[in-house]
Amino acid sequence: MFWLFTRALLNDAPDEKFVLRPWYLAVWSLLAALGVLNCLVFVPRQLSISAPAGLVLTLATVLLAALSVAQSLATWRADLVEGRRRLRMLIVAATAGYSIVMALAALASEGGVPAALSSTTNACGLAILSLLIAWQLLHVTGLASGSCT
Repeated sequence: MFWLFTRALLNDAPDEKFVLRPWYLAVWSLLAALGVLNCLVFVPRQLSISAPAGLVLTLATVLLAALSVAQSLATWRADLVEGRRRLRMLIVAATAGYSIVMALAALASEGGVPAALSSTTNACGLAILSLLIAWQLLHVTGLASGSCT
């Protein structure tokens, strides 16, 4: 979903509207179906396909996060408002970086990290990311400097 969000937000041509293409939906549907199958069928039944399915999903996360950053860089100059341009880059880079770090950590641990620790780490990371983006939004609009009446 993050990849589709950046495709819509950071359109190649700013004067054109984002068009949800059939292949975007096909990629998303395929990954979503694989995720559902992995969680509801492969893992609970301890099927040997669960490890490759998990690997495909994790690598897809890394690939789509990298594509989101590439989209952001490709359209960097199209936005003429400097503050908004920096904010867009911060949101995309921070979110993509977080996604990549979490995916690589999952690959490195090979499922060895207890669920409670993994969930807590993920929740803390998302909270920090949300605070960073919220602070930057307030800073960009001038609310942090007290210029609002």
